[in-house]
Amino acid sequence: MSRAKAQRRQEKLYSLGICELCGRGIFDFSSRLRVFAYRDVGKGREQERKLCASLYFCKAVSSVPGVNMTDSSKPTLLATVFTDYICPFCYVGDVRLDRLREHFDLKINWCFLEIHPETPVEGMDTSCLGYSDPMWQQMMDNLSTMAKEEGIRFRPHAFTTNSHKSLLLAEATREAGVDIFYSLHRRLFEAFFTEGLNIGDEAVLRDIAQQAGVPDEVISSAWSDSRHEQRLKDYLGAAHELEVTATPTVFFSQKNRLNGALSYDTFLKAARAGAEEQQAG
Repeated sequence: MSRAKAQRRQEKLYSLGICELCGRGIFDFSSRLRVFAYRDVGKGREQERKLCASLYFCKAVSSVPGVNMTDSSKPTLLATVFTDYICPFCYVGDVRLDRLREHFDLKINWCFLEIHPETPVEGMDTSCLGYSDPMWQQMMDNLSTMAKEEGIRFRPHAFTTNSHKSLLLAEATREAGVDIFYSLHRRLFEAFFTEGLNIGDEAVLRDIAQQAGVPDEVISSAWSDSRHEQRLKDYLGAAHELEVTATPTVFFSQKNRLNGALSYDTFLKAARAGAEEQQAG
């Protein structure tokens, strides 16, 4: 890969998502600068801050009013993660990522990627996904092993659904702040894989969101505000450009990339290498 192409891919990778420091930032890559836009809700104002187009965009907002630097006692680790709430391996990957917080002050750009847009919202049997019986059994055996390692309880995975509205809801909920976002984020996985709820159903999603503390106006905007649809399109475009072919796909840097829910030791090794690369600049 040419140096210019590698630079463009890195710029694309780290221009996605929202800054976990404030829970409201939106990064857009433009020329050699990013514009960091955020809202100070209490004072009803909007401000912009231009940031250098580097790996360290989160560190660059440390002086912005209202931004809370989290655990400074741990090394900061930036990650970009492509995920979908109907992917059982994404649930496992999410738990393994969360374990990294024991070692790092982890900042994640979540990129929501709809892996089966053809699935109807009422859902369907997983046998319709097109996997051969031996391949499906091997996948479920691997999933069972991973679930036991992480203490996750899965129902038999015989049902799948359309994830589009759940992804829109998660994208919209970023504007409600980090705590509410993560409450919804994990709840969506649990509702689908542990409780067997249809997260393709808008009424089901509304109940889940209310239980997670998502404000009603945010819930309503999830399926009406075109910005959220555009973000999903942006993530899909980035996935093609970055040659993402599996979920979850985790980037700690261009060199440190994980395809799928690999072992925790593999996650930790890649995270440490990524952190070293990020610190080296």
